[in-house]
Amino acid sequence: MLKESVIFQNILYVAQIASYLVSILGIVGIYITVQQFKNKAQKDNEADMERKVLNSMNVMATFAKELIPQISSSRQKVKEEYKKVVDEALQDTKQQVLASTDSENMDAVQEQLRSINEASFDEKTRKSLLVQAKGRAGIVSIFNQLEQLSAYMNYGLVVEDMVYPGLHKVLIRVVDENADLFNSVRSDEAPYKELTTL
Repeated sequence: MLKESVIFQNILYVAQIASYLVSILGIVGIYITVQQFKNKAQKDNEADMERKVLNSMNVMATFAKELIPQISSSRQKVKEEYKKVVDEALQDTKQQVLASTDSENMDAVQEQLRSINEASFDEKTRKSLLVQAKGRAGIVSIFNQLEQLSAYMNYGLVVEDMVYPGLHKVLIRVVDENADLFNSVRSDEAPYKELTTL
């Protein structure tokens, strides 16, 4: 009986030592797993930051190489298109005058035709013609590209501190200068949500 008790106690000691070892190994395993998780999270953060930096560089390159030249040339294009739109509207007005008059009093008709010029349009008509000229000059395309760049920033796909300072002032200026067109093209189909959010 004494012998059985000693054997039982030895087994108990071995079991306790084994349980201590398993506990220590479990703690070490948990520590290693936590460290691996931290390392993976750090690598993921570094990869995410690298991707954001690359996206930022692409956004800035697109902005500098494509948008800035388009914006710069758009002012001249708007002037040219405005002149064309006004000329078309003047021709239409003159055609309407000719169609609505009889040929008996051609002197009065000629005088009326000479008096038709840009100044004869009211302010609302001139603003409408300017919006039409801006549309023809490609300003809507610039809005679309700005919308895409704004989405990158709004969804955190770029490093905001890299992109925002250079883009912000130009974006605001373009939208402000073309607010009449911007408001007329915004709709449920193209709400420019990202651009207005930014």
